[in-house]
Amino acid sequence: MTDFYETQTANCDKHGEFEQKVMSGFKKGEVICISRCPECLREQEEEKTKRDEAQKKYEHQHLIKRCVQNFKETTPRRFEGCSFETYKPTCKEANAALKACKTYASQFESVGANGAGLIFCGKLGTGKTHLALSIAREVARTGRECRYVNLLDLIRYIRASWKDGGNEEGEILYRISNYDLLIIDEIGVQNGTENEKTMLFDIINSRYENMLPTIIISNLSTTEISTLISERSVDRITEGGGGTLVFDWGSYRNRDAA
Repeated sequence: MTDFYETQTANCDKHGEFEQKVMSGFKKGEVICISRCPECLREQEEEKTKRDEAQKKYEHQHLIKRCVQNFKETTPRRFEGCSFETYKPTCKEANAALKACKTYASQFESVGANGAGLIFCGKLGTGKTHLALSIAREVARTGRECRYVNLLDLIRYIRASWKDGGNEEGEILYRISNYDLLIIDEIGVQNGTENEKTMLFDIINSRYENMLPTIIISNLSTTEISTLISERSVDRITEGGGGTLVFDWGSYRNRDAA
């Protein structure tokens, strides 16, 4: 004799009568399994879904808080007030740059997924760092880890790790290569040795392979940047929908811009 299901009318204290499935065993009258009230099961599943959604929301809010705080703590004090709201364009070209950066930040979920970065180049005091940090500030608010680094400081930090003869350089490069968005400032200020070029290429290439966007900032021209970091690196930064913004208007540093 094989096991089989039978149905019977049962009563739920909360939902009333329902069709209950009973699986009988080999012995007469032996009950192996009884189904529960389907409305109770549905309500329990809904409650579980609500708890899961609430937990995910909490975790996401915690992630956003952590990313915003980490970005704030690692941003130089001079640039703490940099945001799209505090950027004051002084000409139509500056306004176009502001709009382009806002668009990039708003579309980061799709653009950033392709690893598409930006190159900011041009004159001193035109707001390159201000706008780059404004992008990162917005991106951090979506729960992504963003970092701003000065290339010269980064090179010094990496070289300092060599003194102990440990593996700190690898750990530093790993962290730098895995932020959701990385801003590298002052490209061209360093000595431009082959070792420095190799370090920079390794970072850019690693992020390119991981499809993570990079923003580089320089006072050099586009041609000078290509010569310094190689056309290959430039292509890898801007591939996938990124681009180059040339800041060629007059300085407004006296107007409290970065």
